[in-house]
Amino acid sequence: MSPLIKFNLALIALLAVIDIVWSQLAGFELPALIKFRGAVVFCAIFAAFGTVYTLWRPNRKIAGPCWSLFTYFAFLPAGILFSYLMASLGLPLIDRHLAAFDAWLGFDWLATIEALAKLPSWVGAYSGKLYNSSFVAMILVALYLTLRGQTRRLDEFVTLFILTGTATAAIAGLLPAAGAYAHFAPPFELFDRLKPGAGYTYLEHFYAIRDGSMRQLPLTDSQGIVTFPSFHTAVSLILIYVMRRTGLWLVPVVIWNLGIIATTPFDGAHYIADVLGGALVTAGAIAFVRWLEPRLARFFAGLNVRAPVAALRSARLHEDEARARA
Repeated sequence: MSPLIKFNLALIALLAVIDIVWSQLAGFELPALIKFRGAVVFCAIFAAFGTVYTLWRPNRKIAGPCWSLFTYFAFLPAGILFSYLMASLGLPLIDRHLAAFDAWLGFDWLATIEALAKLPSWVGAYSGKLYNSSFVAMILVALYLTLRGQTRRLDEFVTLFILTGTATAAIAGLLPAAGAYAHFAPPFELFDRLKPGAGYTYLEHFYAIRDGSMRQLPLTDSQGIVTFPSFHTAVSLILIYVMRRTGLWLVPVVIWNLGIIATTPFDGAHYIADVLGGALVTAGAIAFVRWLEPRLARFFAGLNVRAPVAALRSARLHEDEARARA
C-alpha cells in the first residue's frame, strides 16, 4: 500500500469521525445502513483483492489499483455526508458577490444563456449529457491507468479527488451559494429549452439542509449542493493532469474535459467565479500532493527501518532480563 493511499485512509477515517460526531451533536440522523450497501460491497471487493495480492500473492500491479479504488469508494459516503453537514451551517449566501465578480470580468450570465437558448434544441440536450459525463470520464481514465500499470498515477488521481472533494465541500459550507439559476431566476421557458444538466433539483436539498427542515442526511439520493468552488471543474482538471505525458491519449481527455468545464456555468448553474475557484483548489491540491508525497515516503520508510531495530532491541532486553533472573 503506497504512502498516498495510507494518507487517504487516514483522511477518510477523520472525515467519518467528523460525520458521526457532528451529526450526533447537531441532531441529524445518519442514513440507514442499507444506504451504504453499494459502497460497502465495492470496498469489500477491492479490499479482498488488495489483501490477497499484497500478502499471499504479492503483485503490486494488481494490489495497487485495488487499494486506490478501495479508498475512492470509501471516500464517497464520507464526502457526501460532510458536504451536507457543512451546508447545514446556514451561513449567508454569497451569490450576489459571485455575480458581481462575473460582471467585473465582463461576463453577463443571463444574456449568455438567453443567446444559448436560441440555438437548436439538440445543443442544450447534448450539453447536459456532456456535463453529466464526468463519472464516465473518471472510469475510463482509471481503467487506462490501471491497464497501463501506472499505479502511482492512479494513487495521485484518487488522492487529488479526495482532497478537492473535501476542500470544495468545506469552502462551500463557509461561503455558500445557491447557484446562478436560483440567483438570476430566468424565465422557465428559457430554462425548459436549455434543459441544464444540474437543473433545479439540488435546490430542494440545499435549502432544506440550510433551514434545518432536513434532519435525515441523504446518501444514495443525495444531490450535488456545492456551488463555489466548482467540483466539476476540479475533477476535469485532475483528469487532464493525471493523463499528462501519455501522448495522443491526452488529446481526447483534454477536449472532453475542457468541454465539461465549458458547460459548467450553464448546465451546472455555476458562476465563472466558481470555475476559477475550482481551478485554484485543484492547483493547491496538486501542489500539496507534490510536496507531501516525498515526505510521506520518507516517513513510512523510516517506520519500516525502525520497526526491525526496535524488535531486535526488545529481544535483547528480554534476554538480559532472563539472564539477570537466572
